[in-house]
Amino acid sequence: METKEKKNSTFTLPNKRVNVKFINRKRGMASGSWVGKDHVIAGGMLKTAHKKLSVPLKRNNTLSNVLTNDEKAYLEDQLNIDLSVYSNQKFWEERYVRLQKGDNYLDLNNPIDYIDYKILLGNPKFVAKSWEDRNNDLNYWFAIVEEGEENKLQKVAFNYKKKAFRLYSEIEDNKEVLRGIIKLINKKPISKETKLDWLQGEVEKIIDSDPQKFVSLIEDSNYQTKILLSHAEDAGIVVKQNRRYMTSDGIELANEGEVASFDNAVRYLSQPINQELVDIIKAKLNKAK
Repeated sequence: METKEKKNSTFTLPNKRVNVKFINRKRGMASGSWVGKDHVIAGGMLKTAHKKLSVPLKRNNTLSNVLTNDEKAYLEDQLNIDLSVYSNQKFWEERYVRLQKGDNYLDLNNPIDYIDYKILLGNPKFVAKSWEDRNNDLNYWFAIVEEGEENKLQKVAFNYKKKAFRLYSEIEDNKEVLRGIIKLINKKPISKETKLDWLQGEVEKIIDSDPQKFVSLIEDSNYQTKILLSHAEDAGIVVKQNRRYMTSDGIELANEGEVASFDNAVRYLSQPINQELVDIIKAKLNKAK
């Protein structure tokens, strides 16, 4: 849509398009393991459903002004309407942005689309300002994706996936390491009797869904200590009481003055001075096999 420039305004509509993209994450009734990412209610929203967002209210129950004075002056000239939230309250009360599950494109060079864009920015508890920010708050349902951002992020994700599979190839036949990875990432204990092909399949699912998390774990300098601590806990060699990790004979796995949390226990066991204790834990694990 062509627009005419307002002489007395420094604002002009940006010549770009954005995608208001649905964030498909586990939430509500769709948080169960039986709901796959392509399920009809995946992400907690039906495929045919819409979310409607309007101008938010301030604490005094009046409408927020989502436009700057310069934007308002320019858009009033383009649309030939009053955009004041005070004198044209009806316009804003009846203006909703309908978002479908999936992609929702806005042409910011279109005055109405630009108004909708500003309404979305006025709902920061529901809409993330970028795809990269989508996990900063698990209450986000949608994220605003700039042109080119999605391709850039897809390339980054692809590079992570390539790296993840390269790292995976070095450990794919190691049952103990695979078991530890699955437990650390999925937060669920895995029986030591579990077959190798099942473990490989589960790790491959992790790589497919979140390669960055897999790479971060494998490249962690203490990842082998994390796996050791995880296996020791499963075997009862290390116990967790009130979120504090200690050996079964009462040695707290933390430096003096620290709480023996998982991370502090890992750091404690990673210190050269505690190598003898690590060797004892390893020996007990080997004996328990």
